Parts: sequence; structure tokens; C-alpha cells
Amino acid sequence: MKKINWSHFSKYFALIIDLFMMALGCIGLLGNYVHSLYFPESSQLSLLVLYVIGIGFYFYYRKYQKLPQKICVFIFIALIILLLVLYPKEIQYFIHELQTVIEFDYFLNFNELLPLEFYARDMFFQFIMLLIGLPVIYFVVSLMSHKQFSFFKIIGMIFLFMFPVFIQHDLSFHESYAFIIFICYEFIMTIALRYQQKQYPLKIVIILFLCVMSFIASSYLETNPLFQQESSSVLSQIVDWFSRGKGNPLGIFNQTGMSRDIDGSLPTGNIRLDHSLALTVQSEIPFSSYLRAYSLANYSDNEWHEVSETFENSPSLTMYSEWLVGNFLPNMTLLQITPQKDYDFQFIPYYFLNPYQQHTVYYDSYIEKTDEQLYIIYSYREDPQMKLEEGVFFVPDNFDEAYEEYVYQQYLDVPEELDEPLTNLLEENDIDFSSTDISFVVEQVRELLSRQAEYDLNAGTLPSNQDFVEYFLFENHKGSCTHFATAGALLLREMNIPTRFVRGYTMQESDFHNGEAKIPEYRSHAWIEVYESQKGWIPYEMTPSGDIEGISQILDENAQQNQTSTNTNNPTLTQPEEESIQNETVDTPTTVKESSYTDVYTLVYIVSIISLVVIYRYLSTHWLKIKTRHMNTNQKVLIYYKTLLKLSLHHFIGEGDLKSIAYKAKYSSHILTHEEWQHFYHLYQQWIIQYDQSLKWYQKIIFRYLKGYK
Repeated sequence: MKKINWSHFSKYFALIIDLFMMALGCIGLLGNYVHSLYFPESSQLSLLVLYVIGIGFYFYYRKYQKLPQKICVFIFIALIILLLVLYPKEIQYFIHELQTVIEFDYFLNFNELLPLEFYARDMFFQFIMLLIGLPVIYFVVSLMSHKQFSFFKIIGMIFLFMFPVFIQHDLSFHESYAFIIFICYEFIMTIALRYQQKQYPLKIVIILFLCVMSFIASSYLETNPLFQQESSSVLSQIVDWFSRGKGNPLGIFNQTGMSRDIDGSLPTGNIRLDHSLALTVQSEIPFSSYLRAYSLANYSDNEWHEVSETFENSPSLTMYSEWLVGNFLPNMTLLQITPQKDYDFQFIPYYFLNPYQQHTVYYDSYIEKTDEQLYIIYSYREDPQMKLEEGVFFVPDNFDEAYEEYVYQQYLDVPEELDEPLTNLLEENDIDFSSTDISFVVEQVRELLSRQAEYDLNAGTLPSNQDFVEYFLFENHKGSCTHFATAGALLLREMNIPTRFVRGYTMQESDFHNGEAKIPEYRSHAWIEVYESQKGWIPYEMTPSGDIEGISQILDENAQQNQTSTNTNNPTLTQPEEESIQNETVDTPTTVKESSYTDVYTLVYIVSIISLVVIYRYLSTHWLKIKTRHMNTNQKVLIYYKTLLKLSLHHFIGEGDLKSIAYKAKYSSHILTHEEWQHFYHLYQQWIIQYDQSLKWYQKIIFRYLKGYK
């Protein structure tokens, strides 16, 4: 039997592990940028190209024992030239918009930096991603292959990874775990390889350990707030923690739009409109509707949460649709919704039909994302042949008494601290508790809210020790649709009417052109659904702005004014009071800094960067001295001589005192005198100067200021 060549096997196995870790590094850093900076989804293709380039760099290093600096620079310059040649108009517009964002401290959203009418928009962003990613993938390969200054490289990668946080963007959950596995692996390898010669078993152990720990952390521990879509941002949480009891000193802005996952957070500050594309709806018949994403059941700690218990085979989304089919003459259509992001849920218009139960309802709230067409009741009218008495209707076949009991268990909770003030508010406004007409009661509550508070995009910052609803109703008296929907849902629950909080987008008939409607992010909205016995969940608007079409038009006008202000370089984000009713929006909070704090934070940021540069410069130039400060003269000489040997591939050391003193330190039992050490160090410095003089200008910059040899 032929003997297995284990050394040959281990060599290729170690190679596969390296390529796998490189993929994690690419996904963790660049994939996170695609998510956090709102690149178009098509930019994922550029990640694959960058990974292939990284593989090429890796094999180049394995063959020549050096990184392909010239090749990397050549590719980078070639990409810039291609951009300038192929997309001159896009470049000009892109740079202008980017300058505006930076100058006026707007939220950095790459989807907004080019208008939709640019036909090559997606391909342009592929090139931008390649330009950003090329230095990053080179850095990844450098860390994996060239272990010199590994700890500094690791710190640098962490700063790259945290860049979205520094500019107040959320991090992606999955990409962040990929980066953590990658960076922990490289950190452990950097330490462990000093004591371990056989690499592949060590790599296997480290990878298995990191994967198991990541699985445990993601499955059994609470979601890390660093990667939560629910959190505004890490920095805002830190500020809130420091300022607890004093309110948030930052005028935090929240960006409109929907998170990729289920998000129950509520805005904690002023809100800005996002003009990028959210959804594309294709339907032969134009109609107006909410585009429902998901519903949430329980309000606590200034957030909405899912139901505490799910209901198997829930009729949540179709019960009222079936009721309409049985009691009216419905008009139905097929449509398809294509989102720009990869959501965990499917957007559906009202009123959704689910023939043959092909879509499972999760958490009594939503269905999974699907590429299939959806059946919708887009309008309905009375059937004159039925001639039913008033208040009499046919109960749908999918009505389930057990589900109705479940609804009254899950959708009536009100936080104890809000129970008394909400009840008092209802009594003070003479709300009729006894009415059996649900729509009449809902309208009373909506009118109460319109008297109690006003629409205002700039509702200010929610104090950290205040409840969202209580502050809105009794102190601030202004807010966006999330405020009105949350308050309305809880007020109706005080009257024993089941309600739930719903997120999605608004769509109007005039949005359709040639069978297609493009829905922008600023159309995100919040409303409520009210449960009526034996009928099901019915959507109701809580804002004082009107119906769906009215709200959509107001949002469009407000967005147009906002866009005009941006294009004319107007830094004022505050809306006039008479236009406050136009500031309707819902959000997945993503914070940016208020302009009044820009100078302070810019100064802090600049000082931090300068401090890091100074610290890096000092450590890189004094690293050998720090490393050898407790060594004897022989050990010092050997450490310095090993440094020269690494550089000797490009510059000959030659015979002389430099080599003879190093050999004496290594092979003799004699401890070098201080004078011998000083002579060696003088020769070492001369050799470094000669080596520096032999380099090209760009190599000198790397040698002196990045590697710190001079």
C-alpha cells in the first residue's frame, strides 16, 4: 500500500485554510462597507473580483516572497483611468455630491450620490468599490503573508473595520462576525507561530475554536449591540451612557428607510429624508396601498418587540382579505415587489391573499422574502345581491376562535407606568369607551392625537431617562409617524381594543409608469392595525396627515424641497413651522451629528488621528530599542542582524565588521563589550542609510514612514 504523504497533504490543507480566512477578511471588511455605506446590492460582484485579486497577490507572495506593490499600484491607477474615461459625468456629479455631504455633515449614503437616471449607475459603483477595496485586500494579504509588524496591521484593520461607526453608521451582523473570526485568527497566529513550527494543526484548532465560540455567541447570547440594526449606532449609545440622566447632548438625526431585519427601535432625535430607491413594484393595474413589511406586538423600554408566543398556521395576514372576499365584490391582481436590499421579510400590499397556504406567517407578523408574484385585493365594492342587514356579515372560513383568543392575549399589553396617564388622557378628552363601532373609536383617538401633538421632523432628542410615548404626548407635543402610531396603538389598548405597530412604505397610484412603480426610502412609514372580532386585522392611519395618497404627496413635496436645499448647498436642515406637517417619516435609526457639534467632533477626530500617527511613528522607529532594552549585547546584535537579513534580499550586506560581530555574538561564548555593541550599531545605521538611498521615491516613503527604519 502506498504511504500517504502527510506533509504534502498538510501543505495544501494549510493553503485552503489561508484562502478561507482571506475570504472572511474580505467579507468582514469590504462586505461591511457595502452594507454600512449603502452601496447598491450589485456591488457584491466587486467583492468577488477583489477576492480573486487577493488570491493572486497571495500566490505572488508565496512564489517571490514579497508582495506585489507595483502590480497593486498599476491596477489602482488603471481603475482610476477607466473611471475617468468611461464615467466622466458620473465622476463629476459624484464628487460634487460627496463634497456636499462632507461639508454640511449629511449622512453618507452611496446610493444617494448618483441619481437614478444615470444608466450606468450600478457599474459605476462597482468601480468605486474596487478602488476602495484594492488597498484593503492588499492589506489583508499583507497581514496573512508578511508577519512583520503584524500587531500594527491588526490595529489598522480594526480601525478600517470601525470606520462606519466613526461616521455614525451601523455595522452588519454577519459581516462583523466574519471579521471577528478573521482578526482573532490572525492575532492568535501571530503569537502562536513564535512557538509552533507545524502550522496546519494549529490553524485547524484555532479555526474550530473561533467558529464554535462565534456560534455560541450568536445563538445563545443576546445579540451584540455593536452589530444590532436596532441600535442607532455604537457612538450614540456611548454618548447616551455618559450623559444618562442629563439627556443626550448630541442632536441625533435618524435616517428614513427600513432595516434589513426586524427592527423595533424608535427614533431618538431629528429625522432626515433618504432619497435612494427602496422598492420596485410591478403591477398591470396601478393602485394605492401601504406596502406592509412586518408588525410588532409589545411596547417596552422605548422599543416595539415581537409576540412572546407565536401562533401556528396564523391567519394574521389573510383573515381580513378572506372577509372581504366573502362580503364584497373584490378586484384582484398579481404583482411582484423587488427590494434594493436583501430583507428578511416580504413586503406585501393590502389586501394579501395566500392561496393553498404557500406562504408561512412567522411570529404572527410577516412572510419570508419571495420572488414569486403575490395575489392582492386592490379594491372592493358592495354586492347589491347580498342585501344583508346592517351589522350582519359572513364570517370567513379561516376564522379561528383560538386565534382570536390568542390576539387578546398578545396585543393588549400597556406598560404599567403608562396605564394611568393614558387612561386620564382618554377621559379628559371624553373618548367614548362604550362604542362598538371600532372605526369610530379609532377616528376619535386619531383626532385626540392631532390635538395633543403636531407633526415635526425635528422633534429633538429624546432624553435618556424619558419614555418615548410619555415625552411625546405630555412634554414635547411633536413627532413623526412612529410617535403617532405608537401612541395611538397604546391608547386603543387602554379601551381593550387589540392593536399592533406596523412598518412599511406608502405607494400611490400615480407612482406607476408602464406597469412599474419606484418607491424611494423617504416613503417609509408607520401605521397600526386594529383587530375586529371575526374580521381580522384592519390597517388604520394614526397621523393627522390624511390618507395614503395624501401622505405620499406630502412626503414627495418635502423630499423635493430637501433635495433642492441639498443641491444648492444649503446647510439648514430645520423645516419651517408651517411645513412641519410635511415631515412624515419612519426610520431604521442611523445617526449623524448635528451641525452645531461638527467643529468639536472634527477637532477631536483630527487630534485623535494626529496622536495615532505620532504614536505609530514613535513605536515604529523605536521598536527594536524597546524590544531589546532588557537583552544583553549579544542578543541585541542578533536581533538587529536578523533585521538586516530580511532586507538583504534587496541590498548586499557584504563581508566586514558588521557580519563578523554578528557571528561572534552567535557562535562564541564571549559577551560583547559595550564598545563592540556601539560599533556594530554604528555600522547598522550606515547600512540602513545606504539601503534607503538605493530605493525609489515611493519605496523610501514606505521604508521610512510606514516601516519606521529612518
